[in-house]
Formats: sequence, structure tokens, C-alpha cells
Amino acid sequence: MKKFITVFTLFLGLLSAAQAQSIKILIGETQNNVPVKASGPFTVKDLNGGKKYKLTKGGTFKVSRQGKEISAGTVKSSEGIEITLKSKDDFFTFKGNTYNGKLLLLAGSKGVNIIEETDLESYLCGVLPYEMSYSWPVEALKAQAVAARTYTLKTLEDKKVKDFDLYSDVRSQMYKGSVKTYDSVKEAVEGTKGEVLKYKDELFYTYYHAN
Repeated sequence: MKKFITVFTLFLGLLSAAQAQSIKILIGETQNNVPVKASGPFTVKDLNGGKKYKLTKGGTFKVSRQGKEISAGTVKSSEGIEITLKSKDDFFTFKGNTYNGKLLLLAGSKGVNIIEETDLESYLCGVLPYEMSYSWPVEALKAQAVAARTYTLKTLEDKKVKDFDLYSDVRSQMYKGSVKTYDSVKEAVEGTKGEVLKYKDELFYTYYHAN
């Protein structure tokens, strides 16, 4: 009986500029009458017509939905709402987690889907400490960063959902915002920036387990 040996060759590749894109993460699913707090000035945009409202101070506003109408505070829209912070130093707080990307409020199956739009590397800073302890050796965190980056980009290639790219739980990867950062995590993400795993020159699903 002949024995067939298959050799799997994996190699570390560099992310092309075209792949360095922003991503959308579902951080709140079918929410209704929930508070979101902005730490500083922000702009609210009605996606139905594009009218903008500028708020000169931060504060808490309620996100809700009645029928087809979505509201963020007193701003209402039948299409959706976009909320952008004026400064990169400010952030949104939602259910105890902090986010500094752009927020999109879109209709979910029953309530409002709250989606954060941010860049890939910032997203990874909000994934690593919840999939691996930030206290682990930096080289281990670097390996996790490459695996998480590869998994993310492969998911984007096979995107199946219209309004967002990733869930913020185990359906994709655990993510709790990138405002709270750890030096070890930041070093791991920055030290592997653009690095991905490929097989036969293609990205693949780098499945892993947090336990």
C-alpha cells in the first residue's frame, strides 16, 4: 500500500495597501432605548438626506427605534444615523466598553444595530486582550495578532452580512473596543503590522480557541 504524504506550506505574507481597509463591527444587536455616552463634541448625520447636527459638548443620548424610525437623542431618521467624534482623543461608551471609531445606527430585526467603523489595526488592539491575556509574552501576542488579522481579512473576503463585517463576540472574535490599550498588545499589533498567514498564496481561516 502506497503512503501519500501531503506537505502544507504556510508562509508569512505582507498585507497589500488595498487590503488595509476600515471594518465595521456589530457592537450592539437589536438594541432599543439604550444609552450611549460621548466624552466630547460629536456630529450626528441623518443618512436620509445627509443633514448634519453638530454638538459642541459630549453627553449621553438614547438610541431607540419606533417602527421604521431610528433615533439618537432628538435626531430621527428612517434610513439610519452616523455619529462621528470631533477629536481622536474622545470616545463613546456603550455597555461599559469604550470605542473611538465612527458609529452607525441601522435598523436591526427588531431594534437598532449599533455598528462601529474603525481601522483594522485598532480593531486588533481591541481583540487581543480578550482572546489572549495581555500579560502573556509579547512573542505569543504577536502570533495571536497575525492569526487574528488573517482571520479578519479572510472573513471580509467571504462577507455574508450586508451592513457590517464582523460580530463583536465568539461568532467572529471577542472585541470590546480599542480605547483601553495595553503596552504589550500595542507592541504586538504594531510589531506585526500588515503581516498575515497564507496557504498557496491565499488567506485562510486561522481558527483558534481562547482557552
